[in-house]
Formats: sequence, structure tokens, C-alpha cells
Amino acid sequence: MDEKGTTKIDWEAAIKNAVRYASISFVVNPIQINSGVLPFTFPDGSVLDQATSVERENIKVKLESLIGRSGTLSLAGIFESKQTATELPGGGYSIQTESLPEPKWKYYVVRYPGTRNVNVNLHYAASICETPLDLLSFSLSEISNGYKFESLQKYFHIGSHQGFMDRVVCINVDSLKEIAITYELLIATTGGIGGKGDFPEILRALQMLDSLNDLPSNSSFLCLGLFAIIEMLITHNPVLEDRGNSITHQMKSKIPLLSRRFDRPLPLSEHFGEASSEKIWSALYSYRSSVAHGGVPDFRKKQQLLVSQENADKFLRVTVKSLIRHALREPDLYRDLRAC
Repeated sequence: MDEKGTTKIDWEAAIKNAVRYASISFVVNPIQINSGVLPFTFPDGSVLDQATSVERENIKVKLESLIGRSGTLSLAGIFESKQTATELPGGGYSIQTESLPEPKWKYYVVRYPGTRNVNVNLHYAASICETPLDLLSFSLSEISNGYKFESLQKYFHIGSHQGFMDRVVCINVDSLKEIAITYELLIATTGGIGGKGDFPEILRALQMLDSLNDLPSNSSFLCLGLFAIIEMLITHNPVLEDRGNSITHQMKSKIPLLSRRFDRPLPLSEHFGEASSEKIWSALYSYRSSVAHGGVPDFRKKQQLLVSQENADKFLRVTVKSLIRHALREPDLYRDLRAC
């Protein structure tokens, strides 16, 4: 402690504790990794593992200084315990907390052997996989530490059921293998951030998708941003006279064609029942048009098929992630499709 009684963080010791690794990202988003999976090595030598005791303590103190406490539950409690949210009859949620033994604390870090934007590229790769890893919101290095305050606030807004505890995702080794494969495809196809490669439009799509994560979950800009990525990847701007070749028509014809080549099918029935793909995309583009032109989407009548804004946005996000993953595998196909 210093003369004022304030705990002093020895960041240099924390970094040296990682042995040969030059930088560390703390996985901020709520995950629980199955036993026996860690440590897991990604391409370029980065390693996902549980934080060491020194890393864990430094992360905990720094996060609490940035975010503070919320009610009776500190950030330490979040990572060191299991939280269960129970809906109350009159509305709202009750949170039950159960302490975990130290070996099961949910502090996970990715350590990097260098600083060549590996964390950014690995973060982008994970963002389009089934299990994202937020590797950009809080990081440590030999010379500095960094954080994205808006992301931290979003993750640790624990006063409602939309907060941390109801979004914990369990990760198995297959989830991490998917991220590793996607990372390799990202580097091979685009060169990644800081590299040189073809298909910069795919890299822009990844950057745009990542920027949307900073928006509130109920923001109307989510719909517009997700559609902008889809249009950028697969459509061309139709000439005024070519009304039959509108953006809507391109989406209704091209997305079903592409989806047959995806690594997993789009969850149409899960979100929209037994409606046809054509009807779904017509409704989705109607929703987008309402938002873009200052209207209010009507999920009781005109856009009833979509159920709700949340349901529609979730499906659009799944679609965007699937398109980008596939574009990394067949980038030339997407360039050809944009010309059609």
C-alpha cells in the first residue's frame, strides 16, 4: 500500500508471471469453460487459460476501480460465485449467489506471445463463432493496460435480468476449435488487422459487426447496421430503372442460395415458425425500411411474423455471422454474387 493506504498494483509482476507472453486479454464476457478443456492453444501460439493468482487479483482490483460495486454483489462475487436469476411473480428478478471453490472461479485470460494484433484478430474470429470471446474490453501488456469502458458497463450492469448472470455460456473444446479454424481462415483470406491480404470488404464487415456490440440491445441502429453488413457482402446497388432487381429481391434470392452452403443452417423455424424464407426476408426488409424512414415497426400487424424487435435482431445477427464465416471460405463467390 502507499502512504494513503491505497493498494498499489504491481502490473510488471503480473505480466512477468505470464512467463514468455507479451500481453494478456481478460475474457470479459460471461463464460464457463468445461473442465479438461484448458489450457487451449490457438494459432500463433496464444493460449486461453485460467488466470493465475497474481493475474486474478490484479484484474479484480482494476475492474472494481473502473466499475465499482452494484448493490451487494461486487465484481469479485460475480467471478467467484454462481449466480441464478429467478423471475418474481410481480415482475423483476431475484438473484441467488452460491460461492465456488477457487479452482472453479471464472477468471479466464488469453496470453499472447507477441503484440502483432493477434488479440484483435482472434477477437474478430470469435465474434462470428457460436461462442464469442471479448478480448478487447480489458487487456494488460508490458507497457500499458487498456479497457473499453462502455463494454465493461454493459457486461457488468447487473441490476436487471439483462445483465451478467443470465448470459453465461458454457464452452467446450469444439467451440474453441471453431474459433481456431475461423482465425486461420481470417488471416489466410484477409490478412487480418495489421496484415496484407485481399478481400478488405470482409474485414470491414467484421469491424462493423464488432462496433454494433457497443450499442444498447434495444437500439434501432442494430437493425440498420446488420442490414448494412448483409448488403455490403452480397448486393449491388440497383439502377433506378431496374425495379425488379431491388435490394429486397436480391436478399430473397441470394441468402437462401448461400445458406445451403453454410456450416450450419439458419434457424428460420426457431425464430419464425413455418414461414417461408421469402416471407421472412420480406418482413425483415419491411422492418428495416420502417426504421430507416422514420417509421415505427408494427410487430402486431405488418411485421407480426417477426414477433418482436429482439427476435428479429437476434436472427439478423446469426445471419450476418454465418455470411461472414462463409465469406472467409469462399470469398470469390461473394464478389461474383455482388455483381449479379
